[in-house]
Amino acid sequence: RVQLAEAYLRADLSWFNLEFGREYLRLGTGYSDRLILTDNAPAMDMLKLDASFGAVRYQFVHGSILMEPAWNEGLAEDDPLRYVNKYAAFHRLEVSLFGALNAAFSEGVIYNRTAPEWAYLNPLIFLKSAEHSLQDRDNTMIALDLEVFPFAGWKFFGGLFVDDVDFSKIGTDWWGNQVAWQGGAYLAAVAGLRDVDLHVEYTRIEPFVYTHRLVGNAYTSGEFGLGHRIGPNSDEWLARAVFRPAASLRGSAGLR
Repeated sequence: RVQLAEAYLRADLSWFNLEFGREYLRLGTGYSDRLILTDNAPAMDMLKLDASFGAVRYQFVHGSILMEPAWNEGLAEDDPLRYVNKYAAFHRLEVSLFGALNAAFSEGVIYNRTAPEWAYLNPLIFLKSAEHSLQDRDNTMIALDLEVFPFAGWKFFGGLFVDDVDFSKIGTDWWGNQVAWQGGAYLAAVAGLRDVDLHVEYTRIEPFVYTHRLVGNAYTSGEFGLGHRIGPNSDEWLARAVFRPAASLRGSAGLR
């Protein structure tokens, strides 16, 4: 993780909150890492809105991220491409039901322009539709994640991430719908030991996930990935036990 300055201003207005500044943001489920957005990359300068109404929560983020270092190499000082910036926008809708189920739908877009794209500053628009109307030149994603609490002390979780989605080709073997998924279980108070938890998790990221055919649209900030740290064409098993022998002491041991 890159350590950079963080600062933000936040206004909590009952059911509606507004934030502007620089900070790390994580989206998705999982304990090894998140598929959608992690804190592996530098902190993002962003405008963030979130609203809650009962069991429903909505979040909008538009931020500035870092262009790949090779983008400007060899460009003349007066070349307009030298001054292109890279941006990211995310929408996330979460629903909690009966205290036993949390479900979420997320969408995002990575793009580069000389200034932020007005269409992506709209917190209510469907980002893929907006990207399509802008001539399909950006990198969109959608994601679903789920948490289920079937019994006291048990949690099952999973997530699906589809990069650069083309809805007409979902379910086919087209290479462009790049998919990653994650699933696992968390057990608290193993064998009645209230200070011992156990969790197992599997993550699979197919080839070309987080990449893009156009330079500057990769799912990265600078040289760092915005998503899961293992990167494309990878998978990972994780098993870990967590110990809390005292209120001020915590430890873990696992196999990855």
